[in-house]
Amino acid sequence: MLATQMPETPLEAKDTKQIKERLAQSLKALQKRYITSDAVVTSDDGDANLLCCALEAIFIHGIKSKCIRSEAGGRSRKGDRGPLPQPFFWSLLKTVTHRDVITELEKISFLCTDVGRCRAWLRLALNHGLLECYLASLFREDSKLR
Repeated sequence: MLATQMPETPLEAKDTKQIKERLAQSLKALQKRYITSDAVVTSDDGDANLLCCALEAIFIHGIKSKCIRSEAGGRSRKGDRGPLPQPFFWSLLKTVTHRDVITELEKISFLCTDVGRCRAWLRLALNHGLLECYLASLFREDSKLR
């Protein structure tokens, strides 16, 4: 969730807190391991993969509702939270991603959905050392993040 947005419900506030904790834990673990090393962090690392999952959750919970799609199908039972949000922020990511990378991701045969492309984009950005650059570009796209 963006810092400028306030949680609407106590449940949403709890989700936000858990996401922040997961992000902090994965970053601390990565810093501990790599701070004194010249090794490159890739998505093969378990903590780096947790970082990607936390970033997916941040995108899901912190971007305009138009970038979020809920799973369809099945009726929710009383007391259920309803359909789970899916990371549908591919159109947003395309605004800051080089067209060659977009083409590469769209041509991968086993990535059949925008959800898969979103997840692959995060890992590709991490593996190529571009995650910081892409996130900085996204933050400059302030109007698309609210």
